[in-house]
Amino acid sequence: MNVESSTERKIQSLLRLLSDPNQQVAATIHKELVNMGAIILPFLEHVDQGDHDMCVRLTEIREDLRFEKFRQDLRQLLLSSSRERVFDLEAGTFLLAQSAYPEINIQQYIQQLDDLAEEVRPRLTPSQSLEDASQILAKYLFVEKGFRGNREHYDDPENSFFNRVLERRTGIPITLSVLYLFLAKRLGLSSTGVGMPGHFIVKLEGTDPTIFIDCFNGGVFLEAKNCEQFLIEAGVGFNETYLHTTPNDLILARMIRNLIGGYEKLQETERVDRLNSLMETLDSVPERD
Repeated sequence: MNVESSTERKIQSLLRLLSDPNQQVAATIHKELVNMGAIILPFLEHVDQGDHDMCVRLTEIREDLRFEKFRQDLRQLLLSSSRERVFDLEAGTFLLAQSAYPEINIQQYIQQLDDLAEEVRPRLTPSQSLEDASQILAKYLFVEKGFRGNREHYDDPENSFFNRVLERRTGIPITLSVLYLFLAKRLGLSSTGVGMPGHFIVKLEGTDPTIFIDCFNGGVFLEAKNCEQFLIEAGVGFNETYLHTTPNDLILARMIRNLIGGYEKLQETERVDRLNSLMETLDSVPERD
C-alpha cells in the first residue's frame, strides 16, 4: 500500500469525523489531526466551511498547528542559545510576535530597528560617556520618535507583541525596554534589562553610581535610591537583588506571563493554555545564561 495515499485517506477520514456534533469526539479528532503536524494544512483548505461549528474547529486546528511550530522554533532557539551561553532575546521576541501574526515579515522589522539605530548613530561620538550617549538614545526614542507607555490600555495583549509596539509606538515597560536594548546593542551601548517586581527598566552597565532608564515613563534616568523609593511606595519593599540584571530568557518568560495575564482578563482560555505550555518549554531547556 502506498504510504502517501494511506496518510491522505486517514486525513480525509479524520476531517469528515471532525464535523461530529459530539464535542468529545470532535476534540479527540482535533488532537489527532494536530499531532499529524503541518502535513494536514493543504487538506484544510478544501474542507467545506459552511457550518459555523466546523469553521471554528478548523480555525482552532490552524492556530494549534501554528503555535506548535512556534513552540518547536522556540525550543530550537533555546537549545542553540544554551550552546552559545547567551539567549538571543531579539530572535525570541520576534518569534513570540510571529506566534500571533504568522504572516509578518520579521526581516522588515529588523530593518526598521537597523534604520532607527543608523539615524541616531551620527549623534554619538567616541568621546561621549555611556550616560551621555544613552541620554541621546532615550531622547531620540521617547521624545523625537514618540514611543510611549500605553497607560490607557495597559493590559492590551498588543502591547506585548513587538511588531505591534513598533507599528503603534506604544507598549508596556518590558517591550519599550527591549526596544531600547535592541538599539543600544546596535550602537555599542552597554545595557541590560532589570525585571523589578511590578516594573521593568534598563540598566547602564559600568556607570558609577549605577544608572537606570525607565522607558515606560519617557526614558527618565534613575539611580538605585529612586528604584528603592518606587518599590517601597508600591508596597513591595526593597531588596538589592531586585536591581540585578535579568537573563534574556527570563525577559522573554516575563513577556509571556504578561500575555497570559492579559488574555486571562479577556477570558481567552485557549490562548492562556497555549502560553502556559510555552512556560514549560522555557523551563525544559537547562544551562542557560
